Amino acid sequence: MATRVISQIRKLPLVNALRQASQPSATPGSYSSRWTMPSTSVGPTLKKTSGLTPAMGSLFRNSGLGSVTAHPRSGFSASIPSMSVSVRYNSTSGIYANVRKRFTKERRNRGEIKGVSDNVLSFGKYALQALEPAWITSKQITAGQLAIKRNMRGGKLFMRIFPHKPISLRPAETRMGRGKGNIAFWVAGVKTGRMIYEINGVPESVARKAITVAASKFPLRTRFVKC
Repeated sequence: MATRVISQIRKLPLVNALRQASQPSATPGSYSSRWTMPSTSVGPTLKKTSGLTPAMGSLFRNSGLGSVTAHPRSGFSASIPSMSVSVRYNSTSGIYANVRKRFTKERRNRGEIKGVSDNVLSFGKYALQALEPAWITSKQITAGQLAIKRNMRGGKLFMRIFPHKPISLRPAETRMGRGKGNIAFWVAGVKTGRMIYEINGVPESVARKAITVAASKFPLRTRFVKC
């Protein structure tokens, strides 16, 4: 029984690959893996002058860990793919949905938008300034950005707000005590005097027209500011 088990273990492909890896190669430095990965998913290259043999290329290729390329003088280099994070897109959340949060749901603390902050031009010459506190959704931020880009040729646009706060809504006909609802959209808490957009590199007439169109996308009073 033991002899039969040992013979089956010796026939495994992993054991054969390790046996070939332990044997010296007749032509060192002549192996090159034919398996490649896209440039976007390939991580840093780990170079090692010893410890890698040509037979280990099949192990890397079959296991999905990366690729091994031979160098005649320096040895072999192993390319290992990096960890990639896929950002989830939801049409109800908007294009600027923030999904990298420790706690996905928050309370509706309207005290965060009280006071005055970020009321000074920092990046551009013209800006759109908020005159009252409000929540601006991610869809409204995207609509204002597209409106400025369509009405402005050249120049540079700076976004001073980002929707970090999730807003959850419970389904209809749901009684109290059934837990917190799912995230419906993301908002940015804007305080009084906050600069929403800043523009630089265009004449005042062009900037005023683009910002006027963008201001119509927001549910609060705003004004055009120039340096």
